[in-house]
Amino acid sequence: MRLQASYFDGKTAIARQVDLLEHPAHIHVQGDDFSRVENIADVELGERLGSAPRIIRFADGAYLEIADHPGFERWQTNMGLRDGRVDRAQRSLPLAIVSLVLVLVCGMAAYRWGLPAAAKTLAAKVPPSVSSELSERTLSLLDQRILKPSALRAARQQALLERFRQLDSDRGARLLFRGGGRLGANALALPDGTIILLDELVDLADNDDQVLGVLAHEMAHAEQNHGLQALIESTAVGAFLAWWAGDFSPLIATAPAALLQARHSRKLESEADMIAAEKLARMGIDPARLAEMLEKLEAQGAAPSENSARETSPAGESTEKWSDFLSSHPSTRARRDALREFSVRGGAQASGSEANRE
Repeated sequence: MRLQASYFDGKTAIARQVDLLEHPAHIHVQGDDFSRVENIADVELGERLGSAPRIIRFADGAYLEIADHPGFERWQTNMGLRDGRVDRAQRSLPLAIVSLVLVLVCGMAAYRWGLPAAAKTLAAKVPPSVSSELSERTLSLLDQRILKPSALRAARQQALLERFRQLDSDRGARLLFRGGGRLGANALALPDGTIILLDELVDLADNDDQVLGVLAHEMAHAEQNHGLQALIESTAVGAFLAWWAGDFSPLIATAPAALLQARHSRKLESEADMIAAEKLARMGIDPARLAEMLEKLEAQGAAPSENSARETSPAGESTEKWSDFLSSHPSTRARRDALREFSVRGGAQASGSEANRE
């Protein structure tokens, strides 16, 4: 059997047309003025790469290209040669399915547990100077473009500041007052622990305990480095999807990144709610005050954090699930129920402790 091939000497790009002959235990190449015989053990068969020519490589860098795939397979069979282990594995459907499942499982595990754990560890290692610089730049930008000077009277600010100091007796966090402008009723937590309280939220509240509930929530974000965690997570997700999708469409990378990051944001919000509930309970404030404020904010189309997303009351169970998936916050209903359950559980535990003392 003769198989047409192109021979390259590995030194120039000139192709020499030759025949690949069947020869026991040898690779025999024959041309018009050229002949080469090599032991089969001294050559390497290239992997299948779609419709690309099959390759036979020699030890000195020379190689053959064979475009006739069916003819090469017949020659290979007659010579008793087998494709390499990697080549056979690449064409194995069961192995491909197992590999795909493993990739998906590992990817989901990395996203669900690995990424939050890594972000939390990295956020804790960020130097305070970096958090301070980031916070100052953010505050400067907000003051220049969005926020306004507070219109609250000095006595009102002082009263709220004193309540805030009771809430933050150990950390010495900074509380700033601003007018919200187009942000409306809101409160913001900066990476260095600074809390910005907007006038509109104070006006919306029925009492100072409701305001303290929101401040406790934002303080929890600052204490747990949630802002830095979210920044690290969103950067990691966006970078991975941009690498995977390529440069042909930024939307391909940014839209999925936003949806994937929303789940982690919801987790941080729920964690901040529970920490806030514990802080309020220690001050003797019912955590239900925070739940009441969440309902007020939802009614006005706002949310108590700088990375909030507006939510609407679900029309049904299916709608609520999709709304929860797309939102960076858990549903207000879920947050309210969790806070009130915490309040009831705390009250029951307090009653049990009093009964035991009696």
